[in-house]
Amino acid sequence: MVLNSPVNFINLISILLRFCTILQDDLPIELLIIYPVSKDIYNPKVDSDRPDIIYKVEYNERKMDY
Repeated sequence: MVLNSPVNFINLISILLRFCTILQDDLPIELLIIYPVSKDIYNPKVDSDRPDIIYKVEYNERKMDY
């Protein structure tokens, strides 16, 4: 997500708040799995309502150990 507009920033804050609520209330940290997903998930020009949108994707510009 590119934070080049107030709307994107507000969306990011909203996502983080929901994420924190899930961690506090529902999900034990040891069950949490984090990985990059398709950039299309936030692209308004692409239909992101498809099953593969949440599959793990490797990006060359970002290298992290998960």
